[in-house]
Amino acid sequence: TKEIRSVVLVGGNANMPGLSEYMSVVLDVKVTVGNVWTNIFSFNEYLPEMHRTESLEFATATGLAMRSLLRSSV
Repeated sequence: TKEIRSVVLVGGNANMPGLSEYMSVVLDVKVTVGNVWTNIFSFNEYLPEMHRTESLEFATATGLAMRSLLRSSV
């Protein structure tokens, strides 16, 4: 079995104050709040017009879009 070394929180509730710290203590692993825009575009070329905390609500939609693009390119 593989050991879980870190957890990335996404979704609207990832913004809950203290959640990542609490989860880190309870799970005894590094817990961070994800960046939904990672692998979507380059921040050197484009900056989204929404705050990073608001973008967490789009984690599922961006993940499914990436999955669809990957499947259509094969």
